[in-house]
Amino acid sequence: MATSVCGFSYGRNLIRTSYPVVQAIRSVLPLCDEFVFVVGKGEDDTRGLIASIDPRIRIVDSVWQESGKAGEVFLLEGQKAMDAATATRCTWGLHLFCDEVYHEDDVPAVRAACEAWGGKDEVKALLFRFLNFVFDYRSIDPWMYRKVSRIYKLDGSTHLVGDGCGPALKSFPAGMNPYLDKHHLGGHVRWAADPKGGPKAQIFHYNWVRSPEQMKAKISVMEDQYWGNLPKEERAIKAAQKFDRFMTKYDAMRTFTGTHPAVMRELVAAWPPLKTHRNRWLSPRFYQECLRHGVKL
Repeated sequence: MATSVCGFSYGRNLIRTSYPVVQAIRSVLPLCDEFVFVVGKGEDDTRGLIASIDPRIRIVDSVWQESGKAGEVFLLEGQKAMDAATATRCTWGLHLFCDEVYHEDDVPAVRAACEAWGGKDEVKALLFRFLNFVFDYRSIDPWMYRKVSRIYKLDGSTHLVGDGCGPALKSFPAGMNPYLDKHHLGGHVRWAADPKGGPKAQIFHYNWVRSPEQMKAKISVMEDQYWGNLPKEERAIKAAQKFDRFMTKYDAMRTFTGTHPAVMRELVAAWPPLKTHRNRWLSPRFYQECLRHGVKL
């Protein structure tokens, strides 16, 4: 039986919040036989933007829950999208986040992995290298999470957990964490790479490529979605700490020397660096981060 892939995603107010959703979707369409997008009711024309990208995209309308525990709305909307993808009866679901872009050079390797493991019932997810860009398109934070599962079997054996960022097995041995990103659980996860050899596929994560002003606005959204149940003073402290942490770590970040996905070239060319990059090996902050989180090159 041929292996098939359904892309799935969700979002709202994506124009207003400056997400590269058009580039993200276009980067994965060469991998997808079908694509489902759950659009939340919002204050901009996200729905029209998504519909204009490609006729293969099927839109599901939704209304977001406005309150709940940290990240719960993302879990609910992500699961709606995954359920809609499962209904297509495709072999795999490609869980696309609106700030994650795939490189065209990795498409053959991802296809090869989907074909190789599609008929293996024990393999439930494919794992990618993850590049976290911060403030500009040349600065990578190596201490953020470095690998994620983004392609899952649509066989009913997994569901989203936490804030919807990753899959977990519905049934798992006692005492085992079911989260597939954290624990490979024996043979349940494989790299998104050609099994015959070659590099592991990467995902370019652009969520934090924002000006300082946009970064503050982004963090204010996080205040509502993740810290909404906390007292106002505590929310303000968390927001300030997160912004300050990004600013102070800038000199410790790794300089990206590779190529960005082709769909991102116009955005990359138009975006200036935050400031002159220092050699991070000469930055005291680099060694502080290494002592705190380990050496990540």
